[in-house]
Amino acid sequence: MSSRPSRGAARLLNLHSGFVMVSTQVAGSFFAVYLLKIGFSLAVTFLAIGAVLAVRFALRFLVLWLVPLLGLRRSLALGTFTRALQFLPLAYATHLPGLIAWIALSALADALYWPLYHTVVAGVGEPETRGSQVGALEAIRSLTGIVGPALGGWLMAGFGPNATFAIGAALQLGALWPVLAMPDTPTGPVPTVRDSLKGDRLGFLIFVSDGLVQIGWFYVWSLALFMALKSSFEFYGGAMAVSGLVAAIVGFSAGRVLDRGHGGRLLHLVTLVMLAGIAARILAIGNGPASFAVNTFSVVALSLYTPTVMNTMYNRAHRLGPLRFHFFTESGWDIGGILGCLMAALVATLGGSLSYAMLPSLLGVLAIHRCVSAAERQFRRPGGMAPERA
Repeated sequence: MSSRPSRGAARLLNLHSGFVMVSTQVAGSFFAVYLLKIGFSLAVTFLAIGAVLAVRFALRFLVLWLVPLLGLRRSLALGTFTRALQFLPLAYATHLPGLIAWIALSALADALYWPLYHTVVAGVGEPETRGSQVGALEAIRSLTGIVGPALGGWLMAGFGPNATFAIGAALQLGALWPVLAMPDTPTGPVPTVRDSLKGDRLGFLIFVSDGLVQIGWFYVWSLALFMALKSSFEFYGGAMAVSGLVAAIVGFSAGRVLDRGHGGRLLHLVTLVMLAGIAARILAIGNGPASFAVNTFSVVALSLYTPTVMNTMYNRAHRLGPLRFHFFTESGWDIGGILGCLMAALVATLGGSLSYAMLPSLLGVLAIHRCVSAAERQFRRPGGMAPERA
């Protein structure tokens, strides 16, 4: 692929990511707190999130049938469209059939979308500029995180959930055009069902650990923050928006550091900052002003963490075959996420503080440090990198 098509594909991918992320920030980031607001308990909310991941895990094999039939680009477009549909059942989530429909549609959308999205990112970029690519995507996520949550909070408070989720669906549909305009991206060989059950062990363990980290970092914390801010959609959206401004600057800068070959030193820094960020969130739970302040500055940790981890993952995918790699490793994320949700639901059922539900994230960060360090040593080894099969 020439550099010109590569740059064009990268711009279209960034535009697509921008639409998806602003949809997530305006509407998607409110679904967990919305379930809490309409009367579901903390335990049921965590179990609902875990159910989405469990059903997604079961539906992921659809990708192996879809990509040979439609191709990567059209399959990703279908996943993008399905993600827009997942917002519709939330209007009826007050009743069990509506909640089940939301779980099923969300699981289907994620099963069709995320492995293919990561495959495209790995296929479009090159290892030499991967840090800048991932840093730019993180900056886009953070920039949409400035306006999106503030707008979402205002819409939820002023116009209600139906209007908010409808706008989120429309923004998600806007992400279709860049995908359809994008040139075809190499996927590597499409694995058979039997082959898909085996894959890169280190990548799998990295995503298991990341799933464990993210459940505590995002879902447990967002519910704790929402309750600390008096269950106000506007206050919650405002808190997320302020943190997005800080995160945008840090995420792009981290990508530049990775491209200069300082990933090892950055990984050590990321580990320390993430551990400190999780500890600060644990201590702030239950205190409104402290939660707002910690939310603003602890997001720096994630803005360093995401480019560092995903730089490693996308480079491994680039060498080992993007589709096969991400199909297998995404199942690891589901497993880590399900474990995190079950532990959080158990804490909530026993009446414990949500601080305890964030403790597994600390273990996840330590596991990430160990696995990413090993992966980077493999990457620098003379003669390239051979996959470790699970």
